[in-house]
Amino acid sequence: MNRSFFLLLCLLTLGVVCAHAQPTAEVYCNPFDRADTVMDFGVTLEGSPTTRTYVIENNGLTTIGVLETNPLADPYYLIINVPGIPPEDPRKEEFERGERLAYYIPAGEKRTFSVIYLAFAGNPLFPPDRVVEALLKLRIVDSLDPLGTSLDKTFRLRALKTTSILASTAPWIAFDSVYVNPQPLAPTSPYTIDNAISRRVTVDRQILEMQTTLVGPPEIEVDTFMNVEFGPEDSVVWTTRYKPYNRGLDSAHFLVVYRPDVTARPDTVVGIISGIGVEQRLTLIGAIGDQLPVVVRGDTVDFGDVPTDGVGVTAKIIVRNDGNVNIGVLSESKSGTLRDTAAFAVTRHLADKGPTIRTGVFDTLEVTFAPTDGGDHRIRYVVGTDLRQRGIDGVPDGAQITQWHFKGFGQRPQIQVTPAEIDFGTVVLLATCTSIVERTITVRNIGNAELRVDSIRISPATARISVSPLTFRLPPGGSQVVRCIYEPESDGSFAGAITIFTNSLIRSYDVQYVATVVRPDSINVGVPEVTYARPGSIAGIAVLATPERLKTTDRCVLTMNFNPNLLRYRGVLQTGTASEGAQVIDATEQPRGSLRLALQAPANFLERPELITILFDTFLGESASTDVSFSTGSTTFGNAGCSSVLTVSSESGQFMLDSLCGLSYKTVVSSVRLLAGVFPNPATDVTTVTFVVRDKQHVSAVLLDAFGRSYEVLEPREFTPGVHTIPMPVGHLPSAAYTLVVRSGSVFSSVPFVVGR
Repeated sequence: MNRSFFLLLCLLTLGVVCAHAQPTAEVYCNPFDRADTVMDFGVTLEGSPTTRTYVIENNGLTTIGVLETNPLADPYYLIINVPGIPPEDPRKEEFERGERLAYYIPAGEKRTFSVIYLAFAGNPLFPPDRVVEALLKLRIVDSLDPLGTSLDKTFRLRALKTTSILASTAPWIAFDSVYVNPQPLAPTSPYTIDNAISRRVTVDRQILEMQTTLVGPPEIEVDTFMNVEFGPEDSVVWTTRYKPYNRGLDSAHFLVVYRPDVTARPDTVVGIISGIGVEQRLTLIGAIGDQLPVVVRGDTVDFGDVPTDGVGVTAKIIVRNDGNVNIGVLSESKSGTLRDTAAFAVTRHLADKGPTIRTGVFDTLEVTFAPTDGGDHRIRYVVGTDLRQRGIDGVPDGAQITQWHFKGFGQRPQIQVTPAEIDFGTVVLLATCTSIVERTITVRNIGNAELRVDSIRISPATARISVSPLTFRLPPGGSQVVRCIYEPESDGSFAGAITIFTNSLIRSYDVQYVATVVRPDSINVGVPEVTYARPGSIAGIAVLATPERLKTTDRCVLTMNFNPNLLRYRGVLQTGTASEGAQVIDATEQPRGSLRLALQAPANFLERPELITILFDTFLGESASTDVSFSTGSTTFGNAGCSSVLTVSSESGQFMLDSLCGLSYKTVVSSVRLLAGVFPNPATDVTTVTFVVRDKQHVSAVLLDAFGRSYEVLEPREFTPGVHTIPMPVGHLPSAAYTLVVRSGSVFSSVPFVVGR
């Protein structure tokens, strides 16, 4: 029983289809490249049929085959014209199968089948010197289920019959699209010429002629050979290469010149080689900013300086496809730090209008730059395309990516105010004078853009506080001192805010203030009852005042009186006192013995019992002590508006020399009738001789050196009881040790003394 009858019986009697899976097989015409689907018959002379074969390899478990055509199924074996050639064109009829159907291939076996190119001669329907192509369609089926799932295979049949000796079945090598400067290697294609006769043919020349304009090295290359010769019915294969340097069409002719025999004229085989250099290029054309100008420079879009106020600037960025290949947009993304990518918002993507941007067509990208952080912001906008998926040869890695740079500067003025709070302190309210307290605040711009202070408002509105200036501008790093003057109208405690309105992110900045206003009172000022110091040393006399009254004032004037023979003003000591941090406005001792000292504090004086310590140089004088007192009428405590807000009462003190040339003044009352001393000791130019006498008596003094020589210091003279000083020049004496002898009658006092330089 044949297989067709068995199949028909299966269908009719059982009413079911004996279903099988698609055949497991391979069909190929080139054993070295089983994916090759071109069955090339090469070049043959008219009337010389040529045969090519193909193989069907059954890798399944059942018999498969190419059967006779069944009207219930697609054709099993069919030779038809290629697309573009009318189906009725007879050229396909020059190809025919070499064996009759059906073809059966048992499981695990393979069979070789042939196709014949007939190469008709002398038939006008089949002219020579024309490449003839057709399609061979095979349908491989399971022999038990011919209407089931099939394995389909199509071969392209190609042949050339010629009256020439040398010819090619592929006279035109078309590279189609190749990327400019292809990477990593330029694409190649073989160009084959066949010898149609059974004798050797020698090639005279191989010539490449570019048909398009050259601006550099040839973009089409052919690897030529030395001494080319065709064997009988042999072929020679040249390698052609295309590496475009710019966009557009390139073409060349490759000429192979040969002689059919030594007596014949030269003949030429002309091959055409062409290619199109393509490049993807998406170019920034310009940008339009809706609030601020946006500038395009090369591949960079500069949004400029934009305030960090959350509004930002939106730019319509215009791009154009300047390449010669349509662009299919696959992805669009931002690349950069989170801080920067958040500042750029894409409100319209390129792909929103459609993923394809055709050659020469414009598209628009809309981006809003709205920074919330100051300083530079930079991102890369990355556009990914389908370039590598389009079958274009030589596309280098990365060419499918277009990157643009977006940058902008966030302008962020930032305010800093010091101090953060103002304490106007305790202010004395007078009926006869307007008390004024002045404080200052410093406004700084620690941002990166100009800070604008538009206004300053006081709350509550009834508070009598004036500020100056009310408006100003500060560059980055700049500062402005603002004067705040408080003028109270009633007593009590007060608080409020000085609000600064700016263009920074902190639109309004509050500086809190407090103040306490009291009625007038009195203050007591004085010095310690007694202050001791050795002559020649620095004496510090403390100025004492009522602490709780001091804190109601921020400036004072002290007028102190003393004996200028004992004291001379040297300076002040403020550390740890109520005037710590205050400025000495005036310190004048005019005339000698009357010191005017003016102090001004940045805030009220501190609540401490000691206002200040005044430093004096001390001297030997006619007396050993002096009163230290204040002129009540010219000693005042006040503020910026009133120089005197307190009633001043004063207490005097006394300054006393603690010792005299090393001898205490207490020895004056001793039983010793004559005491003497020298100060300073040693001395260089002048020293002072001091002596104390108890009773009225005559006193003389001499200076003795180590050799017993004497120098008269004081001729005998009568002195009253008390302390007496006389100057003693010593600049003319050699540096040496001496003895000062002070004598009164039979009583004397000896004092060692040194002249040193």
